[in-house]
Amino acid sequence: MSPKSVLIGISGGVDSSVSAALLKDKGYAVSGAFLRFWEPKGADNKSLADAKAVCRILGIPLEIIEARGAFEKTVIQYFLREYEGGRTPNPCVFCNEKMKFKLLFETAQKLGIEMVATGHYAQVLPTSSLPPSLKLRQASMKHETCSMKPAYASSCANLLRQSGGQEATADRDAPAGKHGTGNAEQKMCYKLFPASDKKKDQSYFLYRLKQEQLAKIIFPLGGYEKTEVRKLAEKFQLPVFDKSDSQDVCFMANGNLEGFLKNKIVLQFGKIVDTGGNLMGEHRGLSLYTIGQRKGIEIGGTGPYFVVSKNVQENILVVTNDINHPLIARKKIELDDVVWASALMSNFPASVRVRTRYHNPLIHATIGNISDGHCQLEFDLAQRAIAPGQSVVFYGESEEILGGGIIK
Repeated sequence: MSPKSVLIGISGGVDSSVSAALLKDKGYAVSGAFLRFWEPKGADNKSLADAKAVCRILGIPLEIIEARGAFEKTVIQYFLREYEGGRTPNPCVFCNEKMKFKLLFETAQKLGIEMVATGHYAQVLPTSSLPPSLKLRQASMKHETCSMKPAYASSCANLLRQSGGQEATADRDAPAGKHGTGNAEQKMCYKLFPASDKKKDQSYFLYRLKQEQLAKIIFPLGGYEKTEVRKLAEKFQLPVFDKSDSQDVCFMANGNLEGFLKNKIVLQFGKIVDTGGNLMGEHRGLSLYTIGQRKGIEIGGTGPYFVVSKNVQENILVVTNDINHPLIARKKIELDDVVWASALMSNFPASVRVRTRYHNPLIHATIGNISDGHCQLEFDLAQRAIAPGQSVVFYGESEEILGGGIIK
């Protein structure tokens, strides 16, 4: 039987490089794809050179996908539009959906490759179609088993579970997502879970992946800690073993939002007022501020002051020094563009846990009725710094990512 083929996104960083090495070590027919999105000035093609070096050492082919023009039109223009409209975008969520995985799957299909992989810290676990309570319990047990990996040697079981090997609970080669069990046929459902390394977990950014994508995705690092990954890079003799981690926003040099926006859009000074309409100072451009922000407002008085709203039409920034003001501590919000990672929930209201920003703690909330991708979300306890444009991600009791939406 020929080995399963997989196309892995190679960025030239340690995570994607180790992921490629693990897949090859397990016997996959691995090909690499370098997505050429953005090259900061002075980078001198360093990322591409590192990706080529890693693929050469591993003996795998590398496809270079030129996408700089599309990235500019899709991701960067979205980023700028959101800031100009007074919102706080999440470019990583947007890029994963509209660019990264889209291009990887298109390239894999073009090359006749079966699976797609990346160096994201997340886990995909297959389960048969069972009643909701049983599905959650079953997924929870698999998640724990997958995460209880003592060392590199048992990583194979994690990969097998994700990609249809003999230890897997679901056969990804079964026709049309069906899995035969005796006389019954069960639909397979592929569920997204956080990685074992909670500090590096990136599942929040992946909540918009669809079932047909999850069914063909491998995340080799899902069961690893970052410290283990660096040790594996040395074990595999990869030249990027000590390379620093990439920043979250790849196209923003040194995380300098103000400098980036000043070069791309017109920032107009305007008034800062409190919630009573009293003039408090002058802002440097509404796009430089986000809801809940405390630092950098640069006004005196009986602070600290927090940003509670932005009046884009009149170019006014509204602040308060009351941390419990209803504009900053909100009990109810609305979400647009709601998607579901595994299956559309049908019974509402529905109690879930949610994350309102990357690395924010999970909190309890209730989803109201869904209508045309729109819903109301009510938190058990009022939440501060809820910024329009950011994603709220829904989680099951077993930490399965159920779906999510964009704060209106």
